[in-house]
Amino acid sequence: MQRFISLLAVSAFICFPSFSSAISIQFDRDMYAIRPGDSFAVHVLIDPVPEPGLFSLGLRVLYDDNEVQLHSMDDIILPAALNSDGFGGDPWKEIDQEVNGLFYGGVAAGVVQWEGYRDPLLATFQFTDKTSPSSTPYSYNLQLDLFLEGLSNFVDFNGEELDGRITSLGSAAVYVEPAQHIIPEPATAIGLLILFGSTAVSKIPCFRRTRG
Repeated sequence: MQRFISLLAVSAFICFPSFSSAISIQFDRDMYAIRPGDSFAVHVLIDPVPEPGLFSLGLRVLYDDNEVQLHSMDDIILPAALNSDGFGGDPWKEIDQEVNGLFYGGVAAGVVQWEGYRDPLLATFQFTDKTSPSSTPYSYNLQLDLFLEGLSNFVDFNGEELDGRITSLGSAAVYVEPAQHIIPEPATAIGLLILFGSTAVSKIPCFRRTRG
């Protein structure tokens, strides 16, 4: 952890000014349609990918813990090339509570290869819905934010700090559909009728004629 922060701090000192295009950090969807209790994957993307590739990142997803949750650090998943602290150790992951009551899942990571990371996918968060079944649909929001305060969250492979170029940190709605009653399929319904019918017949008293 200490080595990774030191690396980010050094990267901030060797930055060079850039007049490149703006960068957007977004979810892969604007809305996720789920049922109560569903587990669903949220992918975070960068657009465009920096020209020399990405060297390090720091991001977090804000969410209401009353509605959705991350069970453990294993629910924060990084692509193989970014699954490091930049020195071959484990990336820094954290699940914690913000001052305003929102929770966040945060991750900081860096590449150890000899070239920059050039894929748009930055991280995947595996959420589980905590809401109860309802008769009407409703929705809540997830929100992206930068993770490392006072340090460079995004640095390209040339050592350029990218935070100042990030003009959009996205949000997404989670649309929760009401739980539906399960209606048996025809074959199942017929089987139930046969079962109940045979049970009823077995309970009818049987009489036999005896000689006087």
